[in-house]
Amino acid sequence: MSLYACQSHKENDTLKNTASTTAGKELPLTIINPSNPYETKVKTLSSNLRIVSTAPSITEFLFELGLGNKIVGVSKFCNFPKESQNIPKVGGHTDPDLETIIALKPTIVVGVDSSQREKTEAILTKSKIRSIWMKVETVDDVLTVPETLAKIFKIDETRNLSDRMRSELEPILVENQSSRPSVLVIFGLSPIIAAGPGTFMDELIKRAGGKNIMQSGMPYPQLDNEKLIALDPMLIIDASFGEHPPLPSQLRAMKDGNVVRLKNNDLMRPSPRIGQMFSFLKTAITKASK
Repeated sequence: MSLYACQSHKENDTLKNTASTTAGKELPLTIINPSNPYETKVKTLSSNLRIVSTAPSITEFLFELGLGNKIVGVSKFCNFPKESQNIPKVGGHTDPDLETIIALKPTIVVGVDSSQREKTEAILTKSKIRSIWMKVETVDDVLTVPETLAKIFKIDETRNLSDRMRSELEPILVENQSSRPSVLVIFGLSPIIAAGPGTFMDELIKRAGGKNIMQSGMPYPQLDNEKLIALDPMLIIDASFGEHPPLPSQLRAMKDGNVVRLKNNDLMRPSPRIGQMFSFLKTAITKASK
């Protein structure tokens, strides 16, 4: 499964720059936390770019910024835009195929922070490959990705993309949360993996007029059917991959016809299509509240 953020990482990761010496030259490796100002310490990359993207969301941003023809490898879950489907696959963001990545001879690897980041980063450094890792855990994180990539790749114009993404969202309304329909977004059914508090999806649910029923606990908790029945959300959005096993029939959402199963779950990524995701959520939440 490829979840954009179903991963563990150090909470105190901040933007930092580390370097190793290779043939007398520094090899800058940067971990980016968009909540902090970007330090322009990364050396200007050559025009002869060879990019490997290890995350579907990053691949979408690279294509949107006109860098699709520079991508030589993508994750096994990258399927949008359709051009990405013909690019060599390099595993997932938590289980990258490092042998394939190294064989592709990239000038840079771009991905999202994950539990495997430090291990992957170390191997790439040893192979003299620069890598950049970004957090996409919040809406603000996602909205800063275009500007961050622009600084790295020396792209002049990204403001239109950033402004468009911002304009397609609505602020979180200050109102009684208890009056909102309860929403559960699930990314897996065997086991059930839900969008928990403090996540990108949690914020989008609130912006779209709903209340994430997962109010406490881990960012991406696992649920069993007993816990799911106890929660009994008004709306369930099934963005799981592969087969969709039946949910318990006694659930309120099942009885009321408020279970939405996505055919294209790639829409739920923290990507340039954030506006489409928001519109979808708002429509589903509005329907469930009637």
